[in-house]
Amino acid sequence: MADTRVDDGCRQLLAAWAEVRQSEDIPTELMTDILNQVVVEHLYSTPISALIFGEPGVANGKAVIELRKDLRLPAALSAVQIAHEQASAEA
Repeated sequence: MADTRVDDGCRQLLAAWAEVRQSEDIPTELMTDILNQVVVEHLYSTPISALIFGEPGVANGKAVIELRKDLRLPAALSAVQIAHEQASAEA
C-alpha cells in the first residue's frame, strides 16, 4: 500500500473487503480483525487514510461506513476520526 501507483486498486480492494465483511460469508469478527491488522500496518498510506476518514467527493457505501465504526483504532486516532465525522455531518 505504500506504492502510490496502486492507490486506486487498494481503495477498491478495501471497499470490496468491507462488502465481503457485510455479506457475512466470512465471520465478521475475523474479517474485522484482519482489516485491523492491515490498518495498523499501513496507517499512513493514502488508501488506509481514505478508508478511515473518507475522501472529498467520494461517497462510500454502507459496508465501508459500517467497517469504519468497527475498526479498533488507536485512541488518539479514534478521537480524530470522531471529530472528522462530526465536522462532516455539520457541513
